[in-house]
Amino acid sequence: MDEINLIQAFENQTLPLDAWTHEAHLSVAFYYLKKHSPEESLILLRSGIISYNNSVGTVNSFNSGYHETLTIFWIWTIANYINLHPEHKIEEFLVSKFAIKEFPFQFYSHEKLFSIEARAKWVEPDIRNLSLED
Repeated sequence: MDEINLIQAFENQTLPLDAWTHEAHLSVAFYYLKKHSPEESLILLRSGIISYNNSVGTVNSFNSGYHETLTIFWIWTIANYINLHPEHKIEEFLVSKFAIKEFPFQFYSHEKLFSIEARAKWVEPDIRNLSLED
């Protein structure tokens, strides 16, 4: 699915659940960050993910659905990547070391990242401070 169709399907809540992959999450965030500030992108992503989850039957709860810390973490990662590589497109980001699903664990322990607190609100990393090293 190309980027525009992905964005439209996400926003219209017609994206099949099996297409809402890690890469799809990152692609939507990348698209928003190319067009909006990180703060605006967070608002769009937060409301969009919660609404999308509701539309496909994914419960937003203490242990499933929307995750505030991960959303902010990926916005931070992608925004910094775009600042470092403004000419890059989403395809280049997706094959970078910064896009791997395990990347947050360089900064967070599993226990901290998947705590109820981290799902509900931003929590600071407990392994190391946020910084991208290219």
